[in-house]
Amino acid sequence: MKITTSTLINYLNGHCTPDAKEAVDQWLEEHDKNARKLEAVQRLYEAGKVRPSLTINADQAWQNIEARLNNSSQSKKEQRVIPIYQKYWRGIAAAIALLLVAAAVFFSDSFNPSNQPVAYEEIVGQKGQVRLFTLPDASQVWLAEGAILRYSMSFEPRSVELSGKAFFEVVPDDSRFTIHTGQSKIEVLGTSFSVESDIQKTRIAVHEGKVRVSKNNSNADVILEKNQVAVVSEKAKDIISRTANLENDLSWKTGILTFQNTPLADVVAKLQSHYGVSVVIGSSNQGSCRLTARFDNEPVDAVMKSIAKIMGLTLEKPTGKSYKISGKSC
Repeated sequence: MKITTSTLINYLNGHCTPDAKEAVDQWLEEHDKNARKLEAVQRLYEAGKVRPSLTINADQAWQNIEARLNNSSQSKKEQRVIPIYQKYWRGIAAAIALLLVAAAVFFSDSFNPSNQPVAYEEIVGQKGQVRLFTLPDASQVWLAEGAILRYSMSFEPRSVELSGKAFFEVVPDDSRFTIHTGQSKIEVLGTSFSVESDIQKTRIAVHEGKVRVSKNNSNADVILEKNQVAVVSEKAKDIISRTANLENDLSWKTGILTFQNTPLADVVAKLQSHYGVSVVIGSSNQGSCRLTARFDNEPVDAVMKSIAKIMGLTLEKPTGKSYKISGKSC
């Protein structure tokens, strides 16, 4: 039995059948993430953001009415009511059944998300913070500052829209988890990966598992595995993918910067994107000097001073958000 959002809501309300209750109980015992999904659905339901689907069984309704009419007809015979009225029962029953079928169609259409405007939830990354959010299926998302995540409140199918930078830990499930950006579609069954999307391009980096990346309005697609990165651009015809060192890919999330024999030019590029500052190297020769160091949630001033000291360089700070490194070559 497939466990849907409606199944879980009926379970929470005590309205599901014994078989459905047994199926949900077994499902909850299979994995801890299932209990987290149930908790997420309960929060959304209590907030009025999801609701169970309405199902009307017209065949069963007809059988119930026909049984009642037959019983009523038999009772009338025993009371010697004039038989001419009995011939109208079938017509009345048919009319009632027709109304029930019409009601079934009406309510089915009314509660079908495809026939009405879809309600969406929108989550925005907070200024100066990394925001952790749990989706209805218990998958977790870390949103960088200014990132926007959007998904339907029913969360069926598992699909989100993203603008900005985010890291996903997707719970394995029978259904695919899909992320839509301005340039691409990313499909996954269960993995950990980061996505950074802006108007011009989308960058995907896989930390665990496997994802399929396809370009919007194109046949171009690529399979990414652990430690692989792809860039989908509006201008490029194909998807560019490569193996990469993802050591600092999540520095925006963890606050940790690690450099292992890294060229100073690469260190500077990472510092500029991480802290939003400008760093100028005095000479091109210094850019090839290599640094081994680790910084754990340290302010940019402290990091720049440490680098200058380790490498025996001079540090200048012309303005509040700019630095210059100079001195002897390595």
